Amino acid sequence: MLFVLGGPYKGSSPIEFFNTLLKLPTSIDLSYNSKISQCWTLLDELKIKCQSNPEIHHLLEKIKSIKNSLECYLIDSLDQTKYIHYYILLLKNELDLSVTDNHLNLLNTFILNNASAENFRFFFGKNFNKTKVSDISNLIAYSPDRKDLLEFFIPSMTKKGIICLFEKAMNTNDHQMICDVFDSIHESNYYFNPAEFDQIIFRLLDFCAENRNLDLLEKYLIIPYDAVHFVNNEQLFNLVKLSFESRGVIILNKLINFVPKETFFGLGNKTWLKIICDLILNSENLALEALAQSYFDSDIKTMLLNIKEAEELEDIDTVSAAIENSCLDHSTRILDILLQSGCTIDEILFLASPSDNLSFIAQLDSNSFFNDYSITTQEMKNKIFKKRDETVMWLMDKGCPLSYFQEAIDIANNGDSFIYRCAKKLEFDLLSKMLQKTENYNDFMRLPSQRTEHLLFVAAKAASKAKGELKVVLLNFILTALDHPSRTETLNQAHYSRGLTPLHYALSRGDIDLLTILLEDQYLTLEAIGAKTIGLYAGHTAMRLAQVAIRHGVRADLQTCIEMLENKKQQLIMQNLNAENSRRHSVMDIENQH
Repeated sequence: MLFVLGGPYKGSSPIEFFNTLLKLPTSIDLSYNSKISQCWTLLDELKIKCQSNPEIHHLLEKIKSIKNSLECYLIDSLDQTKYIHYYILLLKNELDLSVTDNHLNLLNTFILNNASAENFRFFFGKNFNKTKVSDISNLIAYSPDRKDLLEFFIPSMTKKGIICLFEKAMNTNDHQMICDVFDSIHESNYYFNPAEFDQIIFRLLDFCAENRNLDLLEKYLIIPYDAVHFVNNEQLFNLVKLSFESRGVIILNKLINFVPKETFFGLGNKTWLKIICDLILNSENLALEALAQSYFDSDIKTMLLNIKEAEELEDIDTVSAAIENSCLDHSTRILDILLQSGCTIDEILFLASPSDNLSFIAQLDSNSFFNDYSITTQEMKNKIFKKRDETVMWLMDKGCPLSYFQEAIDIANNGDSFIYRCAKKLEFDLLSKMLQKTENYNDFMRLPSQRTEHLLFVAAKAASKAKGELKVVLLNFILTALDHPSRTETLNQAHYSRGLTPLHYALSRGDIDLLTILLEDQYLTLEAIGAKTIGLYAGHTAMRLAQVAIRHGVRADLQTCIEMLENKKQQLIMQNLNAENSRRHSVMDIENQH
């Protein structure tokens, strides 16, 4: 236990303790419970004396450690209690260390009890000659005296022992221990040939790549030992990918010199294409530039266009998928990279669109990408919508023609456009932003077919039923449409087959908020107020629907809505009369002048 306490200490308490310990019976056959009991008594006495003596107060933690070790070592591991015998013999100067078994057993006793490097040197000196010992990796891994222990053990360790140290470090994800072992190897002038350690080198390379530890890779594997010469193809490309992603110029230069183009492109499964797609997905600008320059002798734009146009590649759509996924993960970062590399909007859309002629804009439709993603929470859904909206607005800001969003994206679905499908899904927050960006109201509101509900009709119909946040979004869209400077038509557009207008829905449901917005329309006419339904229930004006609803006892706000519409109607009648009177006076003035 001397080494657990940290070496010989002056003072009555430690001396008394060890003098008593030396008097313990040394026969292995003696009950070890008796030894434990005596040791426990001695430890308790020592604890009391340490508590009363400030000079040795620091030994309290070591005493606690001894008790824990005894409990585990002598009770739970009875097959190893023989080591006490070797230790006692050592203290009595009766242990012959020239005997291999004695040397080994004592050494293992030290290791299992976490002895310090100082104690190893004191008891063994330089007599440690590549002795096979157990749990040395645990000793070094968990000791605060790690570097000192490595300095002691490394010069005499076998290849297997060093491999064990590296494995322990990787299993515990201890980057610093890997560095410490390499430093000790270097400082001790240990001959370390990577070819002899090929197995552990492979694992270390994978470890660095998985943990994205470029510094460890560069300082201890690539630079001093040229370990890249010992890697397999899979590891090679992991290193290439890591070097590009981490902007590891030194490693990259070594890899480029070591991996010619024919090797880079010659392996199966298009590993190089996967590397490119991963860089696109993570929007690694500098990495893509380095890759394009190193292996394609071009820039990002030329590299990606050549890949997209390559007929011999069966999986070129992976590039488009990577761009799409990058937009949904990182918004517009990859689009900015493509734009900065010289791509036009049409070229960006070409790169982002799969080869089956489904446009990138069509992919941004929620029906499309929601089928490809496992959306488990509303939070995830909101995140994807936010990234999608940012991508759409980026395209509009960079000059993507509005007509691209109005073109049919799905012939099977009545030739609906991106804008109209957003409307059908009540994604009016995005539509409101898009409407504010466009200069031409009529172009934005253009319907994909004659047999399609007008956007304002869809919004008003939904607003008359909606509550909460959705209600606000819908009304904001209608207000945006109302305020658009290029608008020249009424908001009160009729349904193509039933003749229903937004006023019909506002009146019939007693929606005062919606009705207020509609009645503020400067282009609202008496004809629009008096518009009648067609089809099966033909001939109903908005006022008529409200009156019918009142008779059925529906909504107290209906009467207020009727009064609001009637007031607006009278205002328009008076405006028309005034306008007519003004016109007549003008005609009379002209006639009198003649």
